[in-house]
Amino acid sequence: MMKINYLIIALFLPLFNIFAQSFEGTLSYKIDVTILNDSSHLTLNNEFSLNKDTITYFCSAQGDYVSICSNNSNFMDIFLNEKKKKYSLENHSNIITALDVTIDLEELYGFKPTIELLDSIYVFGQFKCKAVQIKWENGLFKYYFDNHYFQIDPEIYQDYNYDQWYNYLKISKCLPIIIEKNYNDAVTVQYSLLLYTEDKFNNDFLLLPQIEEIDELKGVFPNKEFYIVKE
Repeated sequence: MMKINYLIIALFLPLFNIFAQSFEGTLSYKIDVTILNDSSHLTLNNEFSLNKDTITYFCSAQGDYVSICSNNSNFMDIFLNEKKKKYSLENHSNIITALDVTIDLEELYGFKPTIELLDSIYVFGQFKCKAVQIKWENGLFKYYFDNHYFQIDPEIYQDYNYDQWYNYLKISKCLPIIIEKNYNDAVTVQYSLLLYTEDKFNNDFLLLPQIEEIDELKGVFPNKEFYIVKE
């Protein structure tokens, strides 16, 4: 009987390993921007650029990722999980910005967000989703996920506090199907999954040029660093 039990365990161990692994592949999202009121006083940053129609994430099972916008292939973000920083690069610029994802700005300033798993089921095509809602002083995010797709070990992002990403993943354990971001009831940005593939991540995507920090810009923002590319 003991030999049979060992055999059963041996047969199922490969399956356990499969489900324990994090998703690796590409996720492409359509971006829709809705202006909710008079925005003449708003300065829209790169995330709100109305010229971006899709964004593709190349995801590593180790937590690194690269994102590229379809309408602006000259611009890309590289997230290095070991450094906990997201580097923003542009082809025609020698300045690189690094975002420290361990910092959530509103939480830093004392506005701790509320996080809850909503009860409703939301159907988007083939996906039956639940939603995690995160409410800040100045915004409301909803991450919609289907727990049958894009499973991930949340602990690989345990220090990723920006946009409360780790707290979302602790609940969902899946990458999102749809993300809704509402900023001050003025602008809503929605990311809707269009395409996905499971394939091996190319680590060459993570190569950065040689850079050095710009001393004059140190401390300008608590969660950002600025670098110049060495010639």
